[in-house]
Amino acid sequence: MALVIDADTAAYGLLQIAFATLDTRLSRSLVALCQCGDNKLAFAVLSKMPFGQRLGILRRAIQAVKQDFLNDLEMAELVLACDLAETVQHWRNDRIHAEVRFLENRPVLVDRSGMPLQINREACEQRIREANRAGIALEAAIPHLVACKMDLEELDID
Repeated sequence: MALVIDADTAAYGLLQIAFATLDTRLSRSLVALCQCGDNKLAFAVLSKMPFGQRLGILRRAIQAVKQDFLNDLEMAELVLACDLAETVQHWRNDRIHAEVRFLENRPVLVDRSGMPLQINREACEQRIREANRAGIALEAAIPHLVACKMDLEELDID
């Protein structure tokens, strides 16, 4: 039986690459946030944590300073990036942990209830764009979050 790799299947493969890039950017952002003396060690430890756990750490860091920077546009962008990253994570996890069935020599992903999961080129391209946007926004906004935290520490408001 020949396996058919069409545009939808290939797009899903590209989504996995985009998610891996988002995953790496999240770890790098947390390393920068922690400002550890040994970045290699911090990255090694953080990269072993599940994506959702690392995203939760970042959300708690944002919450720690958010009240003092309520109207801050960069902080709002960082929250939006976390929301977007979580959306991509859930969409991807539903599919990466799905059951694979074959229908007419084509792979079909089904959820726990046996319902087919959407996996087509357009949906994958949208999630790739979202993963890229979230990753870029995380990397761009983390220095601002670090600066806000340092400002609060200097003022002893924390």
